[in-house]
Amino acid sequence: MASLRVLDDCVLVYNRSQSKPFILRPPVGEDKIVEPGAAMTSLPFSRFGIVAVRRGGVTTTVQVDATAITYDRKFFGPTTLSRDMATVSGPVRLTPAQMDIIVELCRPLLTKSGADARPATYKEIGERLGRGPKYVRNVISDVRRELSDRNDAGLADWEDLARWMIINRLVTESDVRGLEREGASVAPSQCSSV
Repeated sequence: MASLRVLDDCVLVYNRSQSKPFILRPPVGEDKIVEPGAAMTSLPFSRFGIVAVRRGGVTTTVQVDATAITYDRKFFGPTTLSRDMATVSGPVRLTPAQMDIIVELCRPLLTKSGADARPATYKEIGERLGRGPKYVRNVISDVRRELSDRNDAGLADWEDLARWMIINRLVTESDVRGLEREGASVAPSQCSSV
């Protein structure tokens, strides 16, 4: 079903099936579905799993370790994303309270894998920060509206916002670790606090 081809700096994962997709599961972050006849690379991960569903819904996972051929740890360090800012139309300015909520929104995407790697719900964020879900929803809506007004992104919902913040490196793994170390009072360095 899956074939692996070693390239110069990564592994190409090809789905040879004509009807069944499989999943490329990184150590953290969302699963990547590889459709029949499609292929994708392992970048930026040097270790990942290939998850296939067998008859009866039983899953089988094959763990792949490509550390001998990948360069991500040499060039990018131990995290999956660089701390360098992505190009956006201007600085994203968030209050410390807004940033705490956005970091919590992104936490599962940066710390979990598989089905658990999805943006946190309003309730989960509220429980972690001692706030109500309606308060959390309003803050996230305000941030989405601000970014949409600037034409930075087409953010349809809170899930899009979480992915956009991670892709543009406005929230990274170190922000999650910083929030854990200091409680919910740290303002990550990527966004300017007002």
